[in-house]
Amino acid sequence: MPIITAVEAKSRWVKFVYLCIYIVLTIGALTMIYPMMLMISGSVKSETDITTMDPIPKFLFDDDILYRKYMENKYSGQIKLYQRTYKNDSKAWRQIPVFKEIGDEKLVECYKIFREKYAQNIWQFLGFGQSPSRLSFHNVRGFRKFLERQFGPIEKLNEAFNTAYNSYQEIYPLDYAEMVSRRYRPAKTDFYKLYVEYKMSRPANERIFVDLDGYYQQMYLKPIYININKYNKSHGTNFKSFSEIPLSAKAPTNEAMRKDWERFVRQELNLVYIKLDKNQANKYREFLKSHYKDIKSVNKLYNRKYKAFSQISFPTSMPINPVIATDWDLFIRKKVDLDAISIYGPRQAFEKVLKQENYPTKNSLSEMTKARIFTDISDFNRLKKAFKWECLKMNYLTVLDYILLHGRGVVNTIIYCSLLILAQLIVNPLAAYAMSRYKLPSTYKILLFCMATMAFPPAVTMIPAFLLLRKLNLLNTFAALILPAMANGYWIFMLKGFFDSLPQELYEAADIDGATEWKKFWIITMSLSKPVLAVVALQAFTIAYANFMAALIIIPDQKMWTLMIWLYQLQTFSHQGIVYAALCLAAIPTFLVFLFAQGIIMRGIVVPVEK
Repeated sequence: MPIITAVEAKSRWVKFVYLCIYIVLTIGALTMIYPMMLMISGSVKSETDITTMDPIPKFLFDDDILYRKYMENKYSGQIKLYQRTYKNDSKAWRQIPVFKEIGDEKLVECYKIFREKYAQNIWQFLGFGQSPSRLSFHNVRGFRKFLERQFGPIEKLNEAFNTAYNSYQEIYPLDYAEMVSRRYRPAKTDFYKLYVEYKMSRPANERIFVDLDGYYQQMYLKPIYININKYNKSHGTNFKSFSEIPLSAKAPTNEAMRKDWERFVRQELNLVYIKLDKNQANKYREFLKSHYKDIKSVNKLYNRKYKAFSQISFPTSMPINPVIATDWDLFIRKKVDLDAISIYGPRQAFEKVLKQENYPTKNSLSEMTKARIFTDISDFNRLKKAFKWECLKMNYLTVLDYILLHGRGVVNTIIYCSLLILAQLIVNPLAAYAMSRYKLPSTYKILLFCMATMAFPPAVTMIPAFLLLRKLNLLNTFAALILPAMANGYWIFMLKGFFDSLPQELYEAADIDGATEWKKFWIITMSLSKPVLAVVALQAFTIAYANFMAALIIIPDQKMWTLMIWLYQLQTFSHQGIVYAALCLAAIPTFLVFLFAQGIIMRGIVVPVEK
């Protein structure tokens, strides 16, 4: 019987009460929806916008934020790499300046010709790679898929390259931010060659040319001189910032700048970018003659057949042979004439393109920087729509790749949840049915004992349960997860009360028809108890799906880990946006199961009342 009758519902006062109820319910719904929207919004964010709390991501309608996210993605979240390339001192991605207009179309055209013409591996990073904040941009995922298409299961890749990866999730792009440094040596392995194949197959806008000038300014001069005023005072210059100091192709005439240039080139700059004049050939041979006892030692190390030191060829650029390259390095450090050394890198190649395209060159350092900025703007405007979609799916794909390709978490979780639901739907109803149908003398004592089990939190019983399961040799099995939770005192108590409320006439009629106890339990009791059984199943699923601590302790073997353990592992080293995405994805199965169970519960409650 309704609390408010149909006649009373027509009065203004009751309508006002209804209005107040709906207002309160709406406010209550908003208090739940708003945090959920904040989490969904956070799940598509990166380092650029993770600090903002907004229910709708601003990059969807704010191109300034989208541009900053694009730069973060392109430069793989490495702010120092961006600083060197853009000659900018911004400390965070959310602070970088936004460039909206292409200032020189001709310069952009020249730069695009340059990056297509000089697509050399050692000159370029792969953009959209692995971020220091553990965000996996699309070339990280792309490289993994590239390998998976070629090798299939990870075991075949390990066998081919003698590696020990547990999954493709452990593989990252092999470029490093210090490619300009002398300490960097590109690997000669087949695995690295495969990575180079993938890198050079990517579009030109996804690769970034190294900036020798930026490295020289930010990583060499700035740590030595700290501020530009100190540099100007010691060098007699008037530069406004370190970004104006060029790494000239030849040694400068300014004595102090010449010393900086010499130390950097002889000791720090990668040999790939160094060229030597041919007039140093005799000096090079004399150096080898003083370094080795005789020509036989040279032939043995170089794998050559020289008859005399005078026959040794002089490499004007870095030799491929690592032994010869080591000697060439020592020659540059100690013996070569300074004026015989020259630098040839991306900026020098860009100068050639400018001359070929008849572009008036005044300051190639600033023109190179402008060309990069304007070309990035051009690429951003062209890829804006596709990049928005990439931002929306990036973190979710990272989580899905992890949980689907990392171990058997999904399969183990499905098996565990299914078995626990089945066990609780068999054990608890059978125990409750026995106490409901057969009036045992100790029924209330048993119920009191069942209710007493609720006084102890699961953490208290975890250690004794672990010790017992270990003695029974059940660790790392589904039985270890299911047996301690298959009987629940609260559900037995609740089901017993529900079974008591069922009409006894149905059981008497079944007795007259000769029905067995099993048929009475299955056909009458279980059929009429679908709403409460749906509640039991929903709770059993929630317990199994969310089980983390017990599963981690009882199942130390990674092959038996469930989804929650893998997600916890992911969250320990991931960006906050990935954590949000993991939580959103983890909530979907629970939500779907709740909807399914709610339908059964409502049909069991509402339909009989309507009848």
